[in-house]
Amino acid sequence: MDTISRNLVREYRTNITAMVAAVTEEEKNHSIMNLAGYIHILTSLGRWDADLSNACLELARLYFGKEDYAQAKQTAHAGLIVEKNFFIATPSKPQLNEIIGQCHQEDERLLEEYNKAAMGPFSIKPMVDLTSLGRLPTSPIRTKVVNYTINMATNHPQVRVTNANVVAGNGLVAQQNFKKGALILDENAFFQCDTRKQPEEQNREVIAFYDEEVNKTTARLTTAYTQLSWQDREAFHKLYTSKTRATDVEHLVDRCRYNAFNFRDYTGVGIQHTRLVVYRTISFANHSCIPNAVLYIDENGADLKGYARLVATRQINAGEEILINYIAEDWEKSRDARQAALMLGWGFDCSCKACAPALEPDASERTLCYTYSNVEGQISCAKLRIYVDLLHELGVRDQLLSSAYNMLADNHFMEGKYKEAAYYARSGLLVETHFYAKTNLESLLAVYGECIMKDSSIHAEIEES
Repeated sequence: MDTISRNLVREYRTNITAMVAAVTEEEKNHSIMNLAGYIHILTSLGRWDADLSNACLELARLYFGKEDYAQAKQTAHAGLIVEKNFFIATPSKPQLNEIIGQCHQEDERLLEEYNKAAMGPFSIKPMVDLTSLGRLPTSPIRTKVVNYTINMATNHPQVRVTNANVVAGNGLVAQQNFKKGALILDENAFFQCDTRKQPEEQNREVIAFYDEEVNKTTARLTTAYTQLSWQDREAFHKLYTSKTRATDVEHLVDRCRYNAFNFRDYTGVGIQHTRLVVYRTISFANHSCIPNAVLYIDENGADLKGYARLVATRQINAGEEILINYIAEDWEKSRDARQAALMLGWGFDCSCKACAPALEPDASERTLCYTYSNVEGQISCAKLRIYVDLLHELGVRDQLLSSAYNMLADNHFMEGKYKEAAYYARSGLLVETHFYAKTNLESLLAVYGECIMKDSSIHAEIEES
């Protein structure tokens, strides 16, 4: 199935050269239809990558060759929207900008319209609708919180940092509704520090690092702090600290202890360190063992290592606090084990619903999930559906959920239930949309592509549902 899916998705890619070499009007129209179909497949399957950007570039070139400058310009804009969130721009980006400039030269009306138009979504009609590809950024909104303006929320009007109706201290509150799986915000870390600690016992090693910093055995946090701009230092000082009277170093360590996240930093061949990162907005998020959001951190970004995405794990309504799991790797553990980890790392006892005394249903659900996630061999579809439901209830949206959907898709495909298989494959692809490291992408695409080949009506039905 993997081979069939690769052929399905890459068939157009391998023929792009021939498409753009079209000479006659008929050949150009045929190539435009093919590229539009290719773009439709990529966007439907969640492929927001260099292939999609390149397809927009080639389609824009075809429109430009037909002297349809309006369509060429809009298609190039769509390609730039695709490129907007890439950590490293592809070779297509300057060429897309070049096409837009050429369109403005060929048709001055387009330049006038561009200068007057508000930034918004672009669509290509009638060949393919690209409005789903995204939205150009609007003007930032300055949000006043309590009695001061928190600059870190300036670029994220969709959330608010406040001390009203939150779990503790300051927290993040949604300013709009977010559907399950929606990107709430993405943000680069303004403070980073390589602890030089091995990640095997990550939390304990970080605690040891903080002790070394307080005792001035090491001074890595101080060095990282001195490299901040005055604006970043101002943002850092707005973060929570439990200390009222302390030295500068103790305040620095305490703010990192309560507000920093950590991840495995691959510093070289076979070398891993634990890296600390602090965010202007995301660091204000409070904890829950049954969170409504999950944090993905880019561990391997060449230029933006530590870049983060905050994604909803269930429906979040405007006015609701956004909560994440500080100990996401320990989500399967018992209440006592979770409490111990939180006390060690952050110095508090969790009082969320999952940590209510004698909450047996929660403990049983976590035990059952742990059992299913460690089963070797085949699991029945009925058990897998239970497993998926429990993961959603517990706010787990990672490779475990993606793998469960992958298994469900495989099982239904083997039973000849192609519509169900495609549904579960698509669900898995949606889970992986905001992953930095795609774990089951190829396999999910394989099942989905094979199902479409078995029944071409499936794709339209799933889109409608």
